Amino acid sequence: MTKARRIWALTSSHSPFSPNDFRHDFLLQMYRYMEIAYGENGLAQYGKRMDVELISNGKEGDEELTNGMLVVIYGNKDGEEVEICELICEMDSEQVPTYDTLMPSQDGQLMKTNRSGKDEFVTGKYFVIKRPVPIDETANPALKQMIKDMTLAINKYYAFGSCFSDDN
Repeated sequence: MTKARRIWALTSSHSPFSPNDFRHDFLLQMYRYMEIAYGENGLAQYGKRMDVELISNGKEGDEELTNGMLVVIYGNKDGEEVEICELICEMDSEQVPTYDTLMPSQDGQLMKTNRSGKDEFVTGKYFVIKRPVPIDETANPALKQMIKDMTLAINKYYAFGSCFSDDN
């Protein structure tokens, strides 16, 4: 995509779970959802061909595989297929404390802590959907429907444990 001047956050979703519990699973399920809905069916469902890529968070290892996804949307200009928009779907950069155990404090109250005795953090409190601006206006109808569908998938994940759940 050409040089974008700024990024607009379109929507965000607060993760109601402890960061260690479901964050990795949520991101992997959203990636699978986007691969199917946008990568494989983008042209049929939204009228635009799309590619879905993982956004690396720069850490090594399976547990820190991704911090989000990038959806590249293509359209036709002057008879040629060109990139018209990017949709960035990732965890924000807020550092969230993580805990792996409960221990009694000196006054007998239970407190969250880590077995290592160190403060540990994971990046991302909110799942944010954003895009660079300006964009080609022909992407707007597809973006609007994509975000509605993605929000529904996020709600299904938090309600049923899978973005592929059918609530009927």
